[in-house]
Amino acid sequence: FATAAPGAASLGVVNASGVQAKQAALKPEGIPGHWQENPGNKHGVREWVNPDNTGDRVRSYPGNPDSPNPRQREPYVRDVRSGNQWLDENGSRVKDAEGRDSPTTHIPTKDYKFPQ
Repeated sequence: FATAAPGAASLGVVNASGVQAKQAALKPEGIPGHWQENPGNKHGVREWVNPDNTGDRVRSYPGNPDSPNPRQREPYVRDVRSGNQWLDENGSRVKDAEGRDSPTTHIPTKDYKFPQ
């Protein structure tokens, strides 16, 4: 039985290769306490929304070891502001579909820093 990746809690699901396939994502460090947690739209995903601007949200994903995107194989975070400005791994904002689809906006949970 494989163990959960760092920053995730095991749900006990193992894929055909014997690798941990589903984990419950944990809250990334630095998200303000007043942001509201909502269940994610997929199994294991968690989301925090700024109640003062609902276009600001952080989603935490458990990762999928079978994903074709290498940045999605371990727990990762997506951070979006104003509904269309995605944070990339360097802390820059990338707008619209370019940001939504960019592999660099899938930030490993261990590397994510909530912008102050």
